[in-house]
Amino acid sequence: MKILNIIPYKVLPARLGGEKAVVLFNEYIGKKKEVLAVSVKSNHIEHAKNFRMLNILSGSRFRYCNPLLYFKIRRLIKKNEVTHLAIEHPYFGWLAYLLRNTLSIQWFVRSHNIEYQRSASIGRKWWKWLKIYESWVYRKADLVFFISEDDRQLAIKETGISPDNAFLLPYGITENTTKEEMGNAKLTIQKKYGIPADKKILLFNGALYHHTNYDALRIILDEINPILFNKQAAKYVIIICGKGLPGFFNELKEYTYKNIIYA
Repeated sequence: MKILNIIPYKVLPARLGGEKAVVLFNEYIGKKKEVLAVSVKSNHIEHAKNFRMLNILSGSRFRYCNPLLYFKIRRLIKKNEVTHLAIEHPYFGWLAYLLRNTLSIQWFVRSHNIEYQRSASIGRKWWKWLKIYESWVYRKADLVFFISEDDRQLAIKETGISPDNAFLLPYGITENTTKEEMGNAKLTIQKKYGIPADKKILLFNGALYHHTNYDALRIILDEINPILFNKQAAKYVIIICGKGLPGFFNELKEYTYKNIIYA
């Protein structure tokens, strides 16, 4: 098995959660099988571990509909004797479909979100067209890996994908922090926000412009925190961090005295 993975945006060095999801997947698969990744020219390829990164995609938005990529990727597949083609997100599904149908390879998609839902949540008017396209990609791929069972079930219901081709591949994490580093980090946070040493610190982190994250934040604020506050008010704080908090949350000012810290 040799895998070629098309990554449509910069991921190296990986800093954000989505970038880490892509890089760690390739890194750990690369321990078992040969992985070649194709991505945009702005990647710092020296950060790639256990896989090769080729920066051959343009940074232009037109890269998503460039028909010349078919010939470039096809040559790479044949030269490297690739057996499996992967794409991160459904956007290059048209390209993967053409390659799979003209070469002896299998094709799988890694879905990080249900993309048409995300587009609808941030007000993109063309989300319905994206739903049609995303559904087509999922149905045509040999396999699709979803990041949550909720996404998997939604895709089966809404996009027409066969349950036999839809699999769960959750977001994985690595833990390289020592106990000493964790202790120092806790002291830094306690000092910065004036948190007493005996209080538990709970953290919620995510891109808050994304509806799945701010929906989760609403549940924390309006359902989970009231239960904790009524029973354990003196024993914890919840720190919320992440960019893009929508304006209707008003920077969480009304939760300031409810053990919520907006960082």
